[in-house]
Amino acid sequence: MKKSLIALAVLAASGAAMAQSSVTLFGVMDVGVGHSSGTNSVTGLTNGGLKTSRLGVRGVEDLGGGLKAGFWLEGGINADTGDGNKNGAYGGGLQFKRRSTISLMGDNWGEVRLGRDNTAHYNNLLAFDPFEATGSGSLMKNQITGIDDRKSNTISYFLPSNLGGFYGQVQYIFGEKAGSAALYNTNMTNNGDGYGVRGGYANGPLNIGADYMKIKKNALSDKDPALASSALLQDAEAYGIGASYDFGVIKPFVMWNQEKAKSAGVLTEKKYQMWLVGLTAPVGPGVVRFSYNDLRDKSDNLVADNDSKQYSLGYVYNLSKRTALYGTYSHVSNDGVAKRGTGISGLSGVTINAGESVNAYEFGISHSF
Repeated sequence: MKKSLIALAVLAASGAAMAQSSVTLFGVMDVGVGHSSGTNSVTGLTNGGLKTSRLGVRGVEDLGGGLKAGFWLEGGINADTGDGNKNGAYGGGLQFKRRSTISLMGDNWGEVRLGRDNTAHYNNLLAFDPFEATGSGSLMKNQITGIDDRKSNTISYFLPSNLGGFYGQVQYIFGEKAGSAALYNTNMTNNGDGYGVRGGYANGPLNIGADYMKIKKNALSDKDPALASSALLQDAEAYGIGASYDFGVIKPFVMWNQEKAKSAGVLTEKKYQMWLVGLTAPVGPGVVRFSYNDLRDKSDNLVADNDSKQYSLGYVYNLSKRTALYGTYSHVSNDGVAKRGTGISGLSGVTINAGESVNAYEFGISHSF
């Protein structure tokens, strides 16, 4: 919805916005009714079962000669409660924690992007999960602290889109967290600095991609300001590969990922490996979605029976290009000491004991504007 006046009101910065060639206000409202059960259970409204609810504004200015400048501000919202405590935001108010970037783009040389953005590793997960890492059917991820979906203080370079299907991203992450000798009796610097790379080929029905990400000294999440200057001793890394092929009547997905915190001093290595196979298939006016997700603990100090398996099945009924009804059921089977749940959002208070199975379902409506 390209209405500059509306975007001006949102930004409260009329002079800057009017200089844009185009300004777009956009968003998603996605609310459902769901249920989640472990030792106990809860039923209520869920948020973002198909697409994460969000509000954003973006703009592009044509500088001539194939050069463009652009900005993107996007904040996640809990549509069931009206607050903005999503995607790294804290305090309840709307914050642009999904994305807050400025870019310089060239038709023939690609894009340079600065600010808070998806990590290259998360972009690869999104591409090969039939549920797009959202809702109760979302794949199990982020087992290692520091391997976050999004990072602040990033610089990324993206290859141009005219390379015959080849794509790529290089990303550097500034942790901006000083060392903490008082806590760890060591002189650490550049805690939280990291980098990521992603590359692949997407042309016609085929998409195949791989990625690698490393975070130095595994800086803690910035969700809590009290932890913003803290860090752990272990470096963290993640990498994976995925592929999909659209046969028309069915689109299968396969993906493998690993997350690891390297050994440091008395801290032993932590390592988790994840397999996913899934599919989407058009049925009537909608799409069936299915995935099987297998997560295994491969740590050096391996605790027996800390693995989990997840089965998810869903259907999306498209009422229009922008509005859809959906339903999803997900089951997590935990081994002896594992306590993992589903990705259902908006329901809290469910207790999961060691080795307990978890069930969740949600039925909702999603509208994009």
